[in-house]
Order: sequence, then C-alpha cells, then structure tokens
Amino acid sequence: MLEVPGASGLSSSRGVIASGRNDVVVMEVTQHQGTTMPASLHHMIIPVSDRDVAARYFVGLLELREPWENGFFQSVQLDDSVVINFAAPPVEVQPQHYAFLVSDELFDRIKSRFDSDGTPYTADPPGKRPSEVGEVNRDGTGRRLYFLGPDKHMLEVLTARYNDVPQRSRPQ
Repeated sequence: MLEVPGASGLSSSRGVIASGRNDVVVMEVTQHQGTTMPASLHHMIIPVSDRDVAARYFVGLLELREPWENGFFQSVQLDDSVVINFAAPPVEVQPQHYAFLVSDELFDRIKSRFDSDGTPYTADPPGKRPSEVGEVNRDGTGRRLYFLGPDKHMLEVLTARYNDVPQRSRPQ
C-alpha cells in the first residue's frame, strides 16, 4: 500500500508502482463518497509573454475550440478535457517542453501547414543534428516532430505513445 500525502480523511488510498524500464504508475484515491477516481491531469499553466497570442497559436495548431478568458488566464481545452491556462506577466517565462498526442490525420495537417508556411521543425528533440531539420522522427512507435512555439517553448506532436527513449533520441 502506498500512502498518498494529503489523503487523510479519505476513506482509503492506494497505489501500485512497478519497478523496471517500462513501468506504469497507477494511483487511485477513494473519495469520501466511496467512489474511485483515477489520477489524471486536469489543467496546467503555461507561462507566456502574451496569453492571447499563445492561446490563439494553440487553437490554430491543435484545431481546438475557441479560447476563453479565465480570470488571470486565457484558457483552451484539449479534446481529453485537459485545460491549458496561459499566464502572462508577472509570471516568469522559462521555456519548457510540452508534447501533444494527436491523430495521424491531425499530425499530417500540422506538418503540411508547417511545410507551407515555413515553420521549422525537426526529428531531433534538442535540434542539434542539422540533417534532421525538416524531417519526421519515425524512431520507435508512431511519428513525432519537434518545433518552437510561443516564447520558445519546445513543442512536440506525436501519433503514438512510447514507453522507452527511442534509439535515435538517446544522447550520443
């Protein structure tokens, strides 16, 4: 049994953690009413210099519903109900990596838009192998490409989950 910090007062808590290379962590918390709810991502905050520009960028990129004002944030909702809140100054903007699992069809549309408008992308996450600029990473399961978004956040779109770091993506 794994004790979940802050879960006191709940009727029970448990977690299953396997050890090894391709592990899956499963955690669930039983609520006061006795219903079980698995842990999942509800929302995240991405610091940006202009929240409206960033929200519109992601709406266009991922073909999402229109953004909305959400107090301090400009928000968009992904199809799996996760909400991305874009926060503008006074938050500090430090580039991060965000990866989005997309359908093959959406991946093809994104790549096609990038090819048409000249948006640079690469098959190499750190972008240090010039021969992979303008290429799609097919190492492992599915396809992936990496590109810079608003405020130099490193973005990734991928068509399938992977459980291990693919060979070509490992440090040399």
